[in-house]
Amino acid sequence: MSRLSYRDARAADLGFIVRLIVDDSVAATPDEPDRPDHPRYLAALAAIDADPTRGWWSPNSPAVR
Repeated sequence: MSRLSYRDARAADLGFIVRLIVDDSVAATPDEPDRPDHPRYLAALAAIDADPTRGWWSPNSPAVR
């Protein structure tokens, strides 16, 4: 059995992350998982990265995706 590990999220993870939000939403959202390069997602990731008190992590395993 492999251990699940996490790493800092990167821009390449945005499609996966946005899809999780869309799939888990109780109400419809305007989020676009097919456009992970959308400026609002890139800006959100940059803002989180710039704040040392916040983090955004992604599973470090292709099996999770």
